Amino acid sequence: MSRNDTSVPPVLRLADVLHPDQNSFGVLRLGMAMAVLVSHCFYLQSGKMSSEPLIQWTGYTLGQHGVQVFFFLSGILVAQSLFRSQSVTDFAIARVLRIFPALVVCVLGVSFIIGPIVSDQSGSQYFSDPQLARYTAKTLALMTGSAALPGVFDGQPASGLVNSSLWTLKYEVLCYVMFAGAGWVAIRTGRSVLVASTVLGLSAAALLRHQPALTEANGVLDNLTYFWLFFGTGVMAYVARSMLPITWLLLVPLWCAMAVAVGTVALEITLAIGLGYSAVWLAS
Repeated sequence: MSRNDTSVPPVLRLADVLHPDQNSFGVLRLGMAMAVLVSHCFYLQSGKMSSEPLIQWTGYTLGQHGVQVFFFLSGILVAQSLFRSQSVTDFAIARVLRIFPALVVCVLGVSFIIGPIVSDQSGSQYFSDPQLARYTAKTLALMTGSAALPGVFDGQPASGLVNSSLWTLKYEVLCYVMFAGAGWVAIRTGRSVLVASTVLGLSAAALLRHQPALTEANGVLDNLTYFWLFFGTGVMAYVARSMLPITWLLLVPLWCAMAVAVGTVALEITLAIGLGYSAVWLAS
């Protein structure tokens, strides 16, 4: 390069790092899953969500923040999958194959291998208990976190919880369904930015009006609105991939905004943008 060359290196944008060889999204998603695992240790040991240290600072546990980032990254990757699919049907088949084979292996392995080993009931009692069939059916039907296995973890501080982290899976599937519908409209009309921003804006408006806690005890609509904000923000990031710069200079104002928003109705919106952008920056 000559001394007179004043060219400026191009700004890295999200579109530049979407190929798997150019990012660490998979590693980051594994990290978020590990964050959920660590966070659940506090709850399983005490039976209280408040025992997790981070909740005193941000209002959310480390695991809940991990889920927020996971849904944001899912929004990016699932949007990429839809736009590369030949049809909505191909997209749906890809999503089913992504989730259910592993879910079946997990549920059957827990129900029929791990469960009888750790249960305090005898083998005959365990396999004859109707709880076994209820757990298997409910978990495979994505009604997760609401069923227990016979004699498993009874008497513990968080009594009877088996694979409770799977309760968010049904909301991920519902986000896929909502996105497939919105994506079909966007593709047919050619107005992907308008459709994505409209759906995301409605979700943000709903959360500003009513701020649900992140818990399975909430209604389906409350939780779906919550999860869609993070998922939809990831979708919007993908839609704007050619314009979205990736630079550490944006991290400072975004983290300041999150800190200021703690305890306010704007917290979830700043988390969706701030944590989501931080995840993209870190993974690239």
